[in-house]
Amino acid sequence: MSNWNKISDVINEEIEAKSLAGAAVYAVQNGQEKLNQGYGKDRKDAIYRLYSMTKVATAVVIFKLVEMGKIALDANIGDYIPSWKHHRIFDKNKNIVPAKEITIQELLNMQSGMPYPGDNQFGPNQTKLFEQEIELEMKENSNLTTLDIVTKAGNLPGDFEPGTNWQYGISADILAGVIEAVTGKRAYEVYQELVFKPLAMNDTDFRVPTDKLKRVSVLTKRDPNYQYVTEYERPALTTPRTDTMTLPLVDSVDTVEPYFCAGGGGLYSTVQDYAKLMLMLLNKGELNGVRILKPETVEFMTTPQMTEEMYEKMHQDPVGHGVPGYAYSNLLRILVKPEEARILGVNGNVGEFGWDAAGGAFCLADPTTKTVMVYMQQDLSGAEPILRRKIYSALMEEE
Repeated sequence: MSNWNKISDVINEEIEAKSLAGAAVYAVQNGQEKLNQGYGKDRKDAIYRLYSMTKVATAVVIFKLVEMGKIALDANIGDYIPSWKHHRIFDKNKNIVPAKEITIQELLNMQSGMPYPGDNQFGPNQTKLFEQEIELEMKENSNLTTLDIVTKAGNLPGDFEPGTNWQYGISADILAGVIEAVTGKRAYEVYQELVFKPLAMNDTDFRVPTDKLKRVSVLTKRDPNYQYVTEYERPALTTPRTDTMTLPLVDSVDTVEPYFCAGGGGLYSTVQDYAKLMLMLLNKGELNGVRILKPETVEFMTTPQMTEEMYEKMHQDPVGHGVPGYAYSNLLRILVKPEEARILGVNGNVGEFGWDAAGGAFCLADPTTKTVMVYMQQDLSGAEPILRRKIYSALMEEE
């Protein structure tokens, strides 16, 4: 199954209509390469900022450290970063009160209650003010690490008692600090050592080397009606970024390792590299003779751990509402109710997993059809639901 030609046709139609300036796709089915192509101004090996698709790599690193005995899923953040031992939350009256500690599993499942920055007067606003303070500190202190920053974040109040609700937020970024705490290394070193180098993901990192800048994708911002896009320059940063942490989308490109390795959104990669990560998971932890994770670990990673009550709570969250039919566990969306997902144009199989990215990219692995597909584009307006729906429909259509 899958109409590979139609996928290319759909993308090329958007290019010709000038509602898309560039994209790349890599797809494999039953071990055979089906698509490996660039479109518009993007070459097939174009380099993109991954944004939230970074989270899948973060999950793989965490589970590798679990296998190595350095992390326990039921352990608290405070067991590794003591500043998190005395966790607090906003209660229903918006008073700050003591709460139970957050576990590693709650971070992986987005049930920590730690929100992304925003203008809400409570949790999101607290995160926003914290990040603004850290950005000022990064300008003055060249020795800050991800662990330093996550340690300071231990004073942030959460939005609810951990484990009782679902909220898309900074959980994966906190996990990057845990990675540094348990290894004694910088997060970018650990990602390379445990995952990227063994899988030969040579174009994946928290920075883009200067000799690869010519491969960086085109950057656009589309109009609200999805009818045209405006192209933007992509300045290269020659010093560590100090203008943003977890949000928002950015036009500049990191060429040096950042102080803060955003485990929820800081990586750069290509469709070919990222497909290796997804194929490794599809193959139960192994790719090309290299084993990254045990089969039982991947089985656990890709099995939903949500109760029906938590599923309902997830789909009341703005991000969760955007993925009907999917549960969320271990930094992955996992298809559990295909009939609900059809509103997205999804006609997939139970157990399909992956995630999307703010720049408009998405990835999926379907164990039933043994398919991996990675689509990337880079747009400052965020995810593009119309094109995604068309591509997914073609993926599930017979030629």
